[in-house]
Amino acid sequence: MARVTPGLIALGFYVLATATVFSPQTIANPGKIFYGNVDSLLILSTLEWERIALFTNPSALFDGIVYFPFAGTLFYTHLMLGALPVYVPLATLLGASSAFAALIFLMPILNAIAMYAAVRLWLRSWWPAFIAGFVFAFNPLQLHYSQFAHLAAFWWTPLALASWFYFLRRPSWWTFAGAWFLVFVQFSTGIYLGFIALTLLIVVIGSSALSRTLPWRNRSLVTHSLLASIAATLPFLPLLWGYIGFWLDHQEVRSLAEASVLSARLQNYTSIANLELHWYGSVGRDLGITSLGFPGIVGLGTGLLGLALGIYHRGHRATSLALGIGGFLMFIWSLGPDLWWDYERTGAVLPYAWTHTVLPGFAALRNPSFLSLGMMTALALLTAVGIARIAHTNQPKSPWVRHGIPALILTLLIIESVRVPAVVGTLPHEPELQAALQTVPNTPAMFVPVGAEFTSSEPNTERLWWSVKGRNMRLVNGYSGFEPQGSQYLARLVDFAVADTQSKVVEAMASLGVRTLVLDRNHLTNEQMNSWEDSVDTVDPGATRTATSRFTVRHLNEPIVTPHRDWSHLNTKLIVHEAEVGTSLLIPVALMNSGSVPWIPPGEHRGRQAEAHWYTMKNRSLTSRSEVMLLLPPVIPARSSAQVLRPVNLDAPPAPGQYELEVHIDGVRIAAAPVTIRAKPHNRTTVGVRAELEVYTKRPCVRSGERAMIRVAATNTGSTTWDSTHRLGTEWSTPDDRFILDDLPTLEGRLTVPYNERNSPWTSIPPGSGFIFEGPIPTPSDPGTYRLRIGFVEENVGWFNDQDHDVVVLPPNTTCADHPPSMIDAQ
Repeated sequence: MARVTPGLIALGFYVLATATVFSPQTIANPGKIFYGNVDSLLILSTLEWERIALFTNPSALFDGIVYFPFAGTLFYTHLMLGALPVYVPLATLLGASSAFAALIFLMPILNAIAMYAAVRLWLRSWWPAFIAGFVFAFNPLQLHYSQFAHLAAFWWTPLALASWFYFLRRPSWWTFAGAWFLVFVQFSTGIYLGFIALTLLIVVIGSSALSRTLPWRNRSLVTHSLLASIAATLPFLPLLWGYIGFWLDHQEVRSLAEASVLSARLQNYTSIANLELHWYGSVGRDLGITSLGFPGIVGLGTGLLGLALGIYHRGHRATSLALGIGGFLMFIWSLGPDLWWDYERTGAVLPYAWTHTVLPGFAALRNPSFLSLGMMTALALLTAVGIARIAHTNQPKSPWVRHGIPALILTLLIIESVRVPAVVGTLPHEPELQAALQTVPNTPAMFVPVGAEFTSSEPNTERLWWSVKGRNMRLVNGYSGFEPQGSQYLARLVDFAVADTQSKVVEAMASLGVRTLVLDRNHLTNEQMNSWEDSVDTVDPGATRTATSRFTVRHLNEPIVTPHRDWSHLNTKLIVHEAEVGTSLLIPVALMNSGSVPWIPPGEHRGRQAEAHWYTMKNRSLTSRSEVMLLLPPVIPARSSAQVLRPVNLDAPPAPGQYELEVHIDGVRIAAAPVTIRAKPHNRTTVGVRAELEVYTKRPCVRSGERAMIRVAATNTGSTTWDSTHRLGTEWSTPDDRFILDDLPTLEGRLTVPYNERNSPWTSIPPGSGFIFEGPIPTPSDPGTYRLRIGFVEENVGWFNDQDHDVVVLPPNTTCADHPPSMIDAQ
């Protein structure tokens, strides 16, 4: 009973501390959601998808709700599997939103009590465990990041450490295996927390090995422990293969540039957490103080004191030193790949960059600042050591010392850490749509517009919630921390379609398996709604229709068309002209579907291994062969063009001369291009800015108000390397070359190279290389005959290599049937 009572006191205190931050009233209000931001709604939709899928279609669990037709897209976000044991029974009893509110309320309690248990097993003392639980669960960083629920489900990490500490006390195979099992559960909840759990467990095990406290001589125990650990990993093999398959399918990694932008700043270490604390609202704002020097400064001080006292004390030396190293490593990692000061890069490269390249799986992380939670975990454990050494030595102490000092430290922690209640938002409510979705079969769905031009992610997270509550159907639309490039392609394919191309887009999406279209009046004009409905009827006259005050749900029957899945109907072109010897080339690849039905890439994966062959033109000898990756679009509509989603990357031959570059995939030569390899950049006949343009989207007819989608391959045939000042220009005029002055601001446009995007491979385009510009351009508002000028532009200098195209602009609600496209239309 004496051992149970302190635990109950700790539990009661943690519940009281939680109640001051999270309003329990939200649990009883199914129309509310904690924080109310897009990430909260994403996590709630993910949990509800998993709950329903587990009971109805477990084989589709990891497909996730977003980014159809890409398999395994749950691996684009955090799996949240470790939260399901709490969420599933609560959602079954209370409903999804109340269960999520209860989960948010329980998370800090579970975190605190799990750390309490770990320290009790390690140090066997109540006060250190009590305070460590508070520091771990209620420090400003942890509560700030709890708005991302995947970072709040953190209790599996201290439970893994508890299992290890129990193994050291009473060695057994099941406690050894249990520690690794719990680390895997943490990985399957949030990948950041999984890396934290793995790092801390490894450093603690390493300290035990160095201090010779491991029972290595018990061969039976070692054998059983290793076998049990292997068995503990078996349930997670689908998860591990899912991450591997995700990489094979999409070839996606986080760039160091993206990680750098999202890293913590040394001089202002995630101090936004301080702005949520009571001391800032009552004192700091008036005095202009935004930080006490560090979030959790009391925890930092007690943690550093615990590190010093732990190293001094022989019995705690190895573990304390290991935790200090682990916490420091997390701190350094949280600063990202390069050091920032005063919001400027200093140029100093940090260990994160090396780890990103070398450590398997680490490149999947994009937000280094989240790893600061690992530092706070280590500080919580070191704080426990400090409390234990100050107030619980072997020498007799008065009660005032044994309890007064810890109570004082706890009081300081409370004063510093108490924060304002969490923000509560309103769940998006669309009962009419949810009822309408119930009237159609559970097939993949697509909201129109998909959202290629949404400036906020909120519309797409609302759609996730409506889909889960309505039919739990997969969506082309999506939002997560990681968006596949193919989904961006599909969004643009749909959103930039015009009346004459929408039926082919509907046909292409249907060939992928999208049978349900949800037309959204909040984002479409009446004319656009009618145009999409006509397109659906053109593809399938028997498509069902259910309308609400805002949405119209159309469902296509099967079959629609059988797409081509071979290379014979695809024309492929490499956009490259010449290069210097030995340089690394980025080569865009244009794709043209010449067939009368949609084209879908053959094979299982989106990212396909191909071979690049360099042949000499003179004697046709093979000089080199290398593997390259082709990231193909998921579908190309009939008689339409596209491009590979990422340029081909390969090295030029080491000797100058005339070559032919061929690309082979599945044993088929799909592309070839003559390439001149030059020895030096100045050995050129053409100087200055020059461009060779090839327009793949030729439309002799548009309707007024439409935005035409154009796709133009531009090859640098001059001597100047292109940078951000070099762009593709479009300009409308009348046939007699008079500008339309009233519409001039909207009728001259630019398409640019994405040099500044965080995951863009483009830094510049040297002579001989090229780029495929694509995007929507405006059209004149008045019907008539116009001339569209397409050219290469050096800003503030001039236009180069212009092309003129005669285009007829028709009134709305008319047809372009009398003006057939010359080759490839707007898509």
